Amino acid sequence: MAVFISYRREDSDGETRAIYNRLAQETDARNLFLDVEAIGAGERWKGRIDDMLATVKAVLVVIGPRWLDSLNARHAAGSFDAVRMEIAASLAKPGANGELVQDVTDGLCTDPR
Repeated sequence: MAVFISYRREDSDGETRAIYNRLAQETDARNLFLDVEAIGAGERWKGRIDDMLATVKAVLVVIGPRWLDSLNARHAAGSFDAVRMEIAASLAKPGANGELVQDVTDGLCTDPR
C-alpha cells in the first residue's frame, strides 16, 4: 500500500473522492487506501486502519474549510477523533519525516472529469 488518504467526511467527502479518483487514474487503485473503498461492512475498521498506517509509504491528509472546527468540537466534547489518531500514528511511525504538503480544499471540483 502506498498512500493512505485521511479526511473528515463532514468536511471534504466529495473533494476526497475526487482526489482518490484522480490518483486511481494515475496509479493502481490497490496502492490507495480510502476507508469507504477499502473497509468492508462489518470489518474491524480501527484494526484495518492501524494495519494500513503501519504499511503505507505516505499519508495524505485532506483539509477542507471546516476541518479545524470539527477538530476543535471533538476535542472540546472529549470525543474520539479518528482523523487525529490517523495523523498521530503516521507521524509516530519509525522513519516518518513529517513532510507536509498543504492542500486545503475550498470549493474544489468534486467531479474530476
